[in-house]
Formats: sequence, structure tokens, C-alpha cells
Amino acid sequence: MNIFIKAAIISTLIFIAMFSLGLNMNTSAVEDVKQTIESLQSSLNTSLNTTNKTEIAPIELANISHVNCSLLLTQAKLLGKQSEEVKKNLDKYSDIESIDKKQYILIKENAAQLFIYSWDFLKKVKDKCNANYTTILYVYKDKHCKHCFEEEVLLLYVKNKLKDDVYIFPINGEINVSMINSLKEEYNITSYPTLIIDGEKYSFLNLANITKVLCKIRDFEKLC
Repeated sequence: MNIFIKAAIISTLIFIAMFSLGLNMNTSAVEDVKQTIESLQSSLNTSLNTTNKTEIAPIELANISHVNCSLLLTQAKLLGKQSEEVKKNLDKYSDIESIDKKQYILIKENAAQLFIYSWDFLKKVKDKCNANYTTILYVYKDKHCKHCFEEEVLLLYVKNKLKDDVYIFPINGEINVSMINSLKEEYNITSYPTLIIDGEKYSFLNLANITKVLCKIRDFEKLC
């Protein structure tokens, strides 16, 4: 399926869900989540149109030798930051008692797919342009996961330390959509939490081990 058709479907589903949630969430809450997801979608579309409006997927874009790295890096960092804003707003409103839980799950499913597109784009741009940021895909599940909460806290610590030197994309591995299932199959993800750090897979990492892994990649002044 064409990448832009996929993006349009994702956006449509998100905003249908938002309309339903509007019956139960206050207006400002709806607008905050809508705006952050809309900004991420817009930036993703811009990234996919980098080369003369050619319709190409992120994984293909980063393999085109004539694409300007300066432009790619700008878009990559923007996608990383906007993904983080989407995650913050989703977390903020997940605890509102009046939320329609089923519709909220639909929003999270579609946001997760946008996270995967964005993570893939940043990963490929890093490889092509020798970017100095690190990407972390954090695959977790909400229940019956002994170390998921601990891992999330540690990743927040790492993010606060490294700022824009690291971009973290959280994905609920229990979401049953083809994109997430394909990701789990590609990386043989069978336990949680799982981290994909610059393309390498790891099981739960405590602070000492995640520091060791990151400092092997690069001598981060604020962490190593």
C-alpha cells in the first residue's frame, strides 16, 4: 500500500477516535493530543517528500545517495521531538477517568504506528548521514511485566541526561497490528521489556548495563 495512503488512513482513524473522545474529554485535552499527533504526521509527510515530492517510504529515503543530509537531519530531529510530545500527551490523558477506554486504545494503536515510522526514519538517516544521536525503541507491555516500569524510569533518566542526543520510541508489544507484529518478528521479540538501541536488541538493562551499552556507542559526557 502506498505510504501516503497508509498515513491518511492512520490520520483518519486517529481523528475519528478523537471525535468520539471529545464526548468524554475536556476540549483542551482533545486539542493537545490532536495537535501533537497532527504535527508528527505533518512532519512525517514532509520527510517522505524530501526528494522532489517523490513518494518513497522512510527506509527507501535514507538509501538515496543524493538526498541532502542537512535537510534529512533537521527532519529527523523534528520527528524525534514531536514523537516525544505525542507520548507525553498520551500519558497525561490516560489517567482521566472519563476517557472512553476503547477509543483511547485505538488512538494509542495508531500513534504507535507513527512512532515506528519515525523511529525507522531516524535510524536510517543516522546510518546514512553518520548522525551523532542514538535511537532506542522500547518495546514493553502494560501488565505482567516484571521490569517494564523500572526500564521506563531508567530510560527517562537517560533522556533527561542526554537530551537531544537520544530519541526514545515506546511501543506496546501487545498491540495487535501488522506493523508491530512485523517488528516483533524481525527482531524476534518474545519477552519484555526489549530495547533496540541503534539497531541492536537487548533484554532488560539496569542502569549500569544501559550506561555501558550507550557509552560503548559514544562517550556521552553527561552519562559516561
